[in-house]
Amino acid sequence: MIAMDLCLTIEEWSGKPVGPASSVREALDLLSDTPECRAAIVDVNLPDGDIGPVLDVLKERGAAVVVSTGFALPPDVQARHPDTMLLRKPTPSKRAVETLIALMAGP
Repeated sequence: MIAMDLCLTIEEWSGKPVGPASSVREALDLLSDTPECRAAIVDVNLPDGDIGPVLDVLKERGAAVVVSTGFALPPDVQARHPDTMLLRKPTPSKRAVETLIALMAGP
């Protein structure tokens, strides 16, 4: 339900949702199929491992990234991506998308 709400909110802001992805593998497959992806809202808790590989691909592309979590990033992921924007759950979809848009706009 949360992912569907995020997708609807992204569409309301004239964005094109690529997911949702329910696993790291699915997210990596979506990114592989969508090289033009410029931004992402990623959940830190996916059932098949940490989101480090997903963040690696997104950061390599220069994509804006917001990570939604009830906790913190795993220490090794935090070390590789210290500037990652974290939003604590529960975060309203509108706020997550507005944060992502602000990151895309830059400083």
